[in-house]
Amino acid sequence: MNDTIDTSFDENDTNPEDIANPNALFPEDCSVMSLDARRAAIALKTERYITGELVSMVNDHYEEVVTSLNNDLLELHYSDTYDVMYATPVSQQEGLPRSVKKRSRLNAPMMQLLCIARDRVAECEAQRIIPEEWWISRSLIKTALTTGAGYLASRIDEAGIDAEVDSLIRSAINYGYFQSLEDDPDTYLVQRIVPAIMTLDQVRQWAAQANQPPMDTAPDISTVAPRATMNDVITDEPTTPGMEVTAVTTQYTMDDLFEEGQ
Repeated sequence: MNDTIDTSFDENDTNPEDIANPNALFPEDCSVMSLDARRAAIALKTERYITGELVSMVNDHYEEVVTSLNNDLLELHYSDTYDVMYATPVSQQEGLPRSVKKRSRLNAPMMQLLCIARDRVAECEAQRIIPEEWWISRSLIKTALTTGAGYLASRIDEAGIDAEVDSLIRSAINYGYFQSLEDDPDTYLVQRIVPAIMTLDQVRQWAAQANQPPMDTAPDISTVAPRATMNDVITDEPTTPGMEVTAVTTQYTMDDLFEEGQ
């Protein structure tokens, strides 16, 4: 009995060299995604949002990227007006596992700050100012937060007000809504994600809801978390007790704020 294994190759069979995964990046890698598709999908899962070259990568490998996101129970959103993409968890349904990202709420102080920033972007757009020059000053932010329906309007201690304003601005920088400027520490660049997730109608709606008598005490935002990963879709800051009554009755998720092709 001949136990020799026949290793001869029939030209009609598949070439063994063609069986190897051309997209493999490490031993035993069975993924069929290309390197650029993986890079774009990872960015959408780990960053708050993407723009520029990474958006182009997604468009070049759209089906691969969307499939990868859907596998992790994420949905892709795109604002072509502002060239911004981001991923959010699908609506939670009974029996579904949790997505790799959690759906977090946007608290009232940050919502008010983003409304101020969105109004500023609208002014810039009306004057045809390019996104690279969407500046907003600390003084403008402070004035808006301490007058009218601003959540700091009832505060009279200047030092406390400054501390609250600076803390909120730092949070906006950490979460990618503002960019600080080295040569002007009191001026910030509003990032494209702000108008991409907020329409002017939503700003007006929020402002109408918030148009109530100023609060007796300012919310405590001293527990702002350090820079987070995209596990926190908007912000993981806790909502201050009572804010839903005294400042705004609605909390928003990024899904609530997003409107495509605005």
